[in-house]
Amino acid sequence: MTKTDTTPIVMLTLQDLRDVIREEMGSSVNVTHESETPSASKHVPAKLAGKEVVFGLDGICKIFNCKMSRAQKLKNTIIKDAVHQNGRTIITDVQKAYELFETYSKKRR
Repeated sequence: MTKTDTTPIVMLTLQDLRDVIREEMGSSVNVTHESETPSASKHVPAKLAGKEVVFGLDGICKIFNCKMSRAQKLKNTIIKDAVHQNGRTIITDVQKAYELFETYSKKRR
């Protein structure tokens, strides 16, 4: 398909759209797709490298199958030692979170 100034955006492939953005913004713009970025392990603290981790409160919600408010409470209390937070970035060590939650559950019985 020939691309012109009147070609609708929905008719472009992802690569075509990237090319257009690069052309319009200049070569200094680096347009990448999520799957093309380096692995998230680059942003994971060294002590968590190689471990299963989840990101954000959404990740905590998924591993404990709970709502956002409960995930916030878990993050601040029970699984506090499994959570690493830097600013707004939250990284949770899944295995340690399970262990802490299990220990907490046993204490309550």
